[in-house]
Amino acid sequence: MSTLSPPSPRAADPEVRRAAAFLERLFPAPRSFAVRLWEGTVLPADGPAGVTLALRTPGALRRMFRLPLEPALGEAYLAGDFDLEGDLWEIGPALASARATALDPASALGLVRAWRG
Repeated sequence: MSTLSPPSPRAADPEVRRAAAFLERLFPAPRSFAVRLWEGTVLPADGPAGVTLALRTPGALRRMFRLPLEPALGEAYLAGDFDLEGDLWEIGPALASARATALDPASALGLVRAWRG
């Protein structure tokens, strides 16, 4: 499991912890990209990060992962809730891994619980 970096005074914020827990479940280690949360906390990649998922607002994950997923991701992107910084081709393997995680029933249940948090 990745650690939050750099230590942030707001890392104790429950919303930051819930977002980090959801992302760790959706994109388990080893993760090839970094995630930067809206308040500056970074979930580092497990190695050199070619791309960073930048979440710009606290509600970004809720809006990104509504059903149906594809329109929700597009709408969240157009609304400015998140951005991808760097080499976009680097995120492909991570998306394939997330899809596999979401298709496993036990993992999917954990994701739903984390998302609802």
